[in-house]
Amino acid sequence: MWSLPAARPPRDDLLQRVDALGLRPQLTLTGLLADVRPVLRAMDVGFVLSHKEMASYAGREMMAMGKPVIVSDVGGLPELLEPGVQGWRVPAHAPERIAAVLKEILADPASIAVRGAAARERCVTNYSMETVVARMESVYAALLEER
Repeated sequence: MWSLPAARPPRDDLLQRVDALGLRPQLTLTGLLADVRPVLRAMDVGFVLSHKEMASYAGREMMAMGKPVIVSDVGGLPELLEPGVQGWRVPAHAPERIAAVLKEILADPASIAVRGAAARERCVTNYSMETVVARMESVYAALLEER
């Protein structure tokens, strides 16, 4: 089953296409959620597939919960992970590459836990409150020294 956590409902034309493909029983639309953690816990692999994206809090949230992530190679998304380590990077507009990654995951399901643990470690190391605050403080300190 596919789930789109904390997302606004898809456009009607997209839902019609899902219906035409007979996939509606495999899709759960949660709508906007105040707390996405229960949905993320139920996932094996997360994804942030976009044609343009500056950065992704959703990707970081999934990684923080130990989920490997599939991301598009646009905007700031490539910075989230090292391909093959914490998840997978695919070109935008390349559904065949997404299909290839999904086949890879199905062929080696043990890789999910390994990449998930690496995703959590990267997130804790690079995006924890302590790390982000320390980096911001060092920027401010450097700016004050220049004055």
